[in-house]
Amino acid sequence: MIMQTCTCYSRSRRIGKVIVKDLIDAGVEVFALAKIQTNLDKLKSEIPSVNIIAVDLADWDATWNAVGKLGDFDILVNNAAFMDAKIADYAFIEIPKELLENSIDVILKSAFNRVVAHSMIQRSSGGALINLSRLTGVRSYKGLSSYCVSKAGMYMMKVMALQFGPHNIRVNTVSPTSVRSEFLEKVMNSPDLKKVCEESNLCKAILWV
Repeated sequence: MIMQTCTCYSRSRRIGKVIVKDLIDAGVEVFALAKIQTNLDKLKSEIPSVNIIAVDLADWDATWNAVGKLGDFDILVNNAAFMDAKIADYAFIEIPKELLENSIDVILKSAFNRVVAHSMIQRSSGGALINLSRLTGVRSYKGLSSYCVSKAGMYMMKVMALQFGPHNIRVNTVSPTSVRSEFLEKVMNSPDLKKVCEESNLCKAILWV
């Protein structure tokens, strides 16, 4: 039996692409979700076996409808993220309301969308929900207030583990340090980033849980 995974393919395109590729190489049928169709089309051109669905993950109803039509899943990998290139320009008291709302909507609300877990419970099939957080959830970085707060909320997914455990659904949060990505290379400039987590290391952790 081929396991299926609904992968929330994020704005961090390179990380998402590597996750998709490694899952497919492991024998998993992957459905990749993202808001921007052109990003998905590029992913499809590079990894033809991936299934792509364009949907705004911050929109609960749209995500529920889109995923609900796809059938049953055994795994959810939630890599949804929002990182504006200007985020480091704002002090805490200057963060625009829209920036904070976008960060929370995409990172936290997508994690709380219960469509995949609901299907697992209905089928009594069990499964695995894997959320990606960051070290920024427990370690503060100047200029990344909204991102840090949103990622910190991912650690509260322990609540999901307590509630879904009796249904044989595993819930884990993978929390790497900074992961090499397009955004990181263009925007960040810190001694802390001399040694970063490579995408391949992150994928090994995801496959393990």
